[in-house]
Amino acid sequence: MTVSAATGTSPDAADERVSFVAPLLGLGGALDFTLRALDDLGTVFALRSVDEGASTRLFLVHAAAHVRGYEPPVAVGLALLGVDGVPASDDDIATLVVLNPEGDGGAATVNLLAPVLVNTRTHRAVQIVLDGDWPLRAPLAPSPDREIT
Repeated sequence: MTVSAATGTSPDAADERVSFVAPLLGLGGALDFTLRALDDLGTVFALRSVDEGASTRLFLVHAAAHVRGYEPPVAVGLALLGVDGVPASDDDIATLVVLNPEGDGGAATVNLLAPVLVNTRTHRAVQIVLDGDWPLRAPLAPSPDREIT
């Protein structure tokens, strides 16, 4: 997996396997998923459960590519992924946010309250819930230049 904080991942035909250290919020006990890039830049993803009979699917977007200025405190998530301190490279940890394709008024929104962190080296992931006033349904920026306030 080569998810880059600045440019995403180069998509290919293969799904990347991702194992969560704890179940995603509200999705039962599933821990193992595939992550597939859906765009040419590798900044929009489909996350699907690999559990037999499960139909869980979420859409995620790379925060650095779609939410300018989003820098959530992720130390707890890094610790859960076994990363001590600051990652060696910005490319080691990808911060993804859940995309709600049809939010209020039909506009797409993203969940900035509970980002998903993916260790691109180990393929381990965790969803964390942030303290503070982070929007659950922030408008998806139409371009990388839009800042979420």
